[in-house]
Amino acid sequence: MTYRRLSSAVALTVIPVALAAAAHARADEPRPRAEVADVTGPNMPQVQQATKTTKPAAHAAASTERMSPKRVAAAVETELEHDALTSLRAVDVAVKNGTAILTGSVDTLLARERAERIARTVKGVYVVTNDITVSPRHKVAPDELHSNIRQALLNNAATESRQLDVTAQSDGEVHLRGTVQSWAERQIAEQAAKNVSGVTVVRNHIAVDYAHEREDAQIAADVKGLLRWDAYLDDRQIDVAVGDSVVKLSGIVGSAAERDRAINVAWLAGVKDVDAAGLKVDADRADGMQKRAPAETMSDADIAAAARNRLAWTPYVSADDVKVEVDEGVATLRGAVSTLKAQRIAASVVSQIRGVASVRDRLRIASSNSPDDKQLQTTVASALAANPITDLYRIDVSVTGGSVELTGNVDSWFEKGTADDVVAGVRGVREIDNRLQVRNTYDWLSFDPYVDSWSVYAYDWYRPQRATVWKLDSTIREQIEDELWWSPFVDANDVHVTVQNGVATLTGTVNSSAELRAAQENAFEGGAAGVINRLRVES
Repeated sequence: MTYRRLSSAVALTVIPVALAAAAHARADEPRPRAEVADVTGPNMPQVQQATKTTKPAAHAAASTERMSPKRVAAAVETELEHDALTSLRAVDVAVKNGTAILTGSVDTLLARERAERIARTVKGVYVVTNDITVSPRHKVAPDELHSNIRQALLNNAATESRQLDVTAQSDGEVHLRGTVQSWAERQIAEQAAKNVSGVTVVRNHIAVDYAHEREDAQIAADVKGLLRWDAYLDDRQIDVAVGDSVVKLSGIVGSAAERDRAINVAWLAGVKDVDAAGLKVDADRADGMQKRAPAETMSDADIAAAARNRLAWTPYVSADDVKVEVDEGVATLRGAVSTLKAQRIAASVVSQIRGVASVRDRLRIASSNSPDDKQLQTTVASALAANPITDLYRIDVSVTGGSVELTGNVDSWFEKGTADDVVAGVRGVREIDNRLQVRNTYDWLSFDPYVDSWSVYAYDWYRPQRATVWKLDSTIREQIEDELWWSPFVDANDVHVTVQNGVATLTGTVNSSAELRAAQENAFEGGAAGVINRLRVES
């Protein structure tokens, strides 16, 4: 369900492994909507189309015994254990009455928050109490912390023009003040501060001053529209009411992560508050929550309109500058954006629209106000040195005509991807030649839209190696079925699993492309060395 690094069941001998289907892959050819993914990469041998089966996966039926606090806690621990950033050596998990209680100490604020988001994706977790403390590897002086955060805000396309005040304390506590024009900008500013090394907590006092007041009816219509077209939510289970610019959400979702996503969607221009007290998490109804109208009932024109509407609420992107066309479920983006990160975010946002099978990115980066190469090199190097994940490594930066080359060594694909993401956010960067060498090439990553802000599948350099698997095929199959059962995003009854020589084959019919991708990630999380995805989206 999140970026994973599984290495406990592998030998040292490695051969190339196929890539998983991209969460927002750049498509060169349209794919049939009923079969979003088949074989997970260029190096995997082709396999004949599997026969559709209705045989349920093991452990499909929920039971009180299986959802006991002890077992829910164990499921959370499993997710944390294999995550690329968190570690069970640093985090303890207890579950009581559906509340996951996290304690321990980590060295970055990013790890603390990531542990909480991961816990929210586990079936049976309704609420998370995060008591993890942050103890940075090294303290950063308040003046340096202030300078690094100011630079991070200036580097960010969504906050660079805002006058925000930053106060940093010796213990790493940071206070943000000022005014922005949307709740999304407020959250982006907070996240920018959290991405700076040495920060232990961020107190966000930023006010939101909307340029125009909006009618309750218009707010309600916009929220309902965004929920309806979100590929990772079931709007039929969520009721929306608006009064005095306060959005009230009620109904049922399958996980705490989906509840958070619905709340974030509801924070639109003109909204003073979001009341989600009536939006309940019901694990017993998690299976099948993705059941929606099949993609074929939605026209390309409707999908394109929904994508344009979603981009209009994205602070990084000017909707007027980005054009969206949809043909047979394949969305093509054209126009100009301010940064490489904005380009990636636009593609990611569109990929999460219901009915979009893949995205062709034809966006270009505007060249106005770009720094010269020397200045850009300095800014990029400073951004990498200030990030709590990349600051451990010596990364060499060279720039030619706005093209940035990164060289050096990192331990994992996650760290290489983080470096790529940090550099993409710097204004003036037009492309990245990421030549960082990964020491642990057999540690693969998966992508969870409820946890991760970027997808490793968007990077053409991602080539994990497949290690020899020592576990029995039957053991891997059971572990995959277990992952499917604990996921609130997959109906385990929809997926049949077979494993041969460590490679899992998934067959069956699922209800959305989001469920298809989630099942594939679960197969990797269960220990598969490769995945052949024969799942079909219900038509």
